[in-house]
Amino acid sequence: MPNGYRQYNVKDIITISNVINLKKMNFSLSMIKDAQTGQTDLLQKNLKLANKSIEEQIAYLYDAKKRIQHQQEIIAEYKNLVTNSFTYSQPDFAQVRNFNNTNPILMQKYLKDNLDYVIIFKIKKQKILLTQEGIILNSKEANNDILYSTSLQSKWISFLFKAEHAHPLNNNLRPILKFFNQEGFSTNLIICKYLLSIKEDKNEKKLDIYHAYAQI
Repeated sequence: MPNGYRQYNVKDIITISNVINLKKMNFSLSMIKDAQTGQTDLLQKNLKLANKSIEEQIAYLYDAKKRIQHQQEIIAEYKNLVTNSFTYSQPDFAQVRNFNNTNPILMQKYLKDNLDYVIIFKIKKQKILLTQEGIILNSKEANNDILYSTSLQSKWISFLFKAEHAHPLNNNLRPILKFFNQEGFSTNLIICKYLLSIKEDKNEKKLDIYHAYAQI
């Protein structure tokens, strides 16, 4: 038109509306182009592809949301341990299997969710005799690699365990054992479930934070 405006007829409006609708259905440009051919078989094929892509995105976003919620719960658990350390609390997992980085199944499980990682300390006369690494299992299955299995007869005290990220042997376990001794508690087993890695102060070293359980 002379004034520079383009005049659309009804067919143009329908075409534009169809394109917008297809874009909202997650169609790619090539799929939109295919739709303009009017071939119903091709359109149906692309609808299935678009639907599959959306279902995958929904599953991905749902998993991301669950992980965000879990991380929020982890932070809340950490803050609760800071203010309410040394409480009677049973471990919230059924079993711990030996962490074997040569086992592809366990490595795949760990890489999928590193929050299943634990450290086990065996204590004798206030001395740390053995440190083992494990993976949490929530189903009781017989296996020679089991390091720990739930014992309802045992009593547990939970507390916050901290270890330097770069030097794990620099940790707060010895002061904890000293405190237990002063309070008349003794333990021969401590299980530490990994929570997160943080800097409690921006100028301090990075720490690995664990929810620890001492069997008493």
